[in-house]
Amino acid sequence: MGEQLRTPLYDAILKYIDEETAPLHIPSHKMGAAIDSRWKEFVGENIFKMDLTEVTGLDDLHQPSGPIKEAQDLAAKAWGSEQSYFLVNGTSSGIIASIATVAKQDEKLIVPRNAHKSVAFGLIVSGAIPVYISAEICKEKGLVCGFSPEKLKKIYEKNPDAKGVFAVSPTYHGICSDIGKLVDITHSFGGIFIADEAHGNHCYFNEKLPKGALAFGADLACMSIHKMSGSLGQSSILHLNGNRVDRARL
Repeated sequence: MGEQLRTPLYDAILKYIDEETAPLHIPSHKMGAAIDSRWKEFVGENIFKMDLTEVTGLDDLHQPSGPIKEAQDLAAKAWGSEQSYFLVNGTSSGIIASIATVAKQDEKLIVPRNAHKSVAFGLIVSGAIPVYISAEICKEKGLVCGFSPEKLKKIYEKNPDAKGVFAVSPTYHGICSDIGKLVDITHSFGGIFIADEAHGNHCYFNEKLPKGALAFGADLACMSIHKMSGSLGQSSILHLNGNRVDRARL
């Protein structure tokens, strides 16, 4: 647990601020100097001092080798993945990247009807062909649940050439699927399993909650840290496991 208290990126930012380097770089507000006084009075000055770019010592999000890499490695250990990528355009960007990695032009991907609109964007970007699978309806609660393992197996038997499966778990109402069986079926057909865990990243830290998809061997998991774990808006993480995913393409 002690290792998870480390804050490499935060520490690097504070170090840069303490050095009082002339901010001859973006953003143009110059660490708050050009910000309206009313705004600064409300939120304080430090938030603007921390709004920086890829200057020396702060690493590069696209090719991390310093504090960002250290922070991502800590995230991977916390959630139990082999590799983690910080996202600044929300979980949608991770979903689009995952779909474009798994299914190329004219290749099939099994997706549920209750998926987020970013799935449609991912299919457009990749040119992949969706094979839709209907989600179950929980009659007691009147809510859409995930799809059943039995239904997935039937879909896969009709589409054995599908490159993978996309699943939403938990749903936006907190209903979890039988992820373990879904992952096993997907892998038995040679597919890659993508989990939309936008509302489920907290499941990894409480034994009373259902286990997260990574614990069952999901290949990719997209998480909205800002939704369930208290980070700022749009901050998400894409987790990767195993050797089924083309990491260079991702």
